Amino acid sequence: METLGKALTRLQGYQRTEARDVAIFLLLLDCGLRPGEIVNICLQDINWVENRIMVDGKTGQRIVPFSPKTRRTLQAYLKVCKREEGEDTLFLSKTGEPLNRNALRLIFMRLKERMKLPNRFYPYLLRHTSATYHSINGSNLEAVRMMLGHTSYEMTRNYLSLASLDLARAHRRSSPVEKL
Repeated sequence: METLGKALTRLQGYQRTEARDVAIFLLLLDCGLRPGEIVNICLQDINWVENRIMVDGKTGQRIVPFSPKTRRTLQAYLKVCKREEGEDTLFLSKTGEPLNRNALRLIFMRLKERMKLPNRFYPYLLRHTSATYHSINGSNLEAVRMMLGHTSYEMTRNYLSLASLDLARAHRRSSPVEKL
């Protein structure tokens, strides 16, 4: 089984759909987007200079940052993506039609098989993983809430389940007694 890192280094040689699938995977993991948000992204929604995307979610519009690695992957996908004149939707099917949520579900089923994953694998898992990693790596609850597009902290807390190891590591970093 090829690792994601190795797959990314070979992205220039990918077929259009493989490049698209890797770009979708990284964008979901990097930004914690909902499935309906990712299939509705248009090229005009992307700010390539500031690495930000305007997404229109169920709680309204918000601006979500993405990493330079995600930017490079998206740009590599756009180099191999064949689109009709005037087509603004970011992610397209093999036939050049805009992706829908059902097509996204099928992409994840195919990725699961390709990566030989034993458990369930779906877009909301990447949203949850994104929120958890952002929290573990120092993002505050407000930043995670804004990134996910939640209107309240209650929903954001549902996404943030830290493992006991992560809790212990956080405690070691911030123990008031150790700082005395």
